Amino acid sequence: MFEKIKEQWNAWYDVPFPREAYDLEELDLISIDTFSAGCISVYVERHGELDQERITCLRQCSQDLDACLGELSGGTREYFEKLSDLSRMVLDSLGTTSPKT
Repeated sequence: MFEKIKEQWNAWYDVPFPREAYDLEELDLISIDTFSAGCISVYVERHGELDQERITCLRQCSQDLDACLGELSGGTREYFEKLSDLSRMVLDSLGTTSPKT
């Protein structure tokens, strides 16, 4: 599963942050993106390892993101759905409870 996550992470990482997300300040997508990506990056760098603090952070970001996905559309929704999927995959690979299990 790690290799699949790494591959999807590398593909997602090259996609630019959607400009529309800057206009949705009430959703705080910038913070969700920053913290989620940081946790996933560490997971990939450590070959599938993540400390408890980052697991907790990623779980919270994933829950926050899943709660607001319905308010997004177009490329912004697609971008954050992929981030949500990646977050869930990482959490599942670590044996933690992900929000949509």
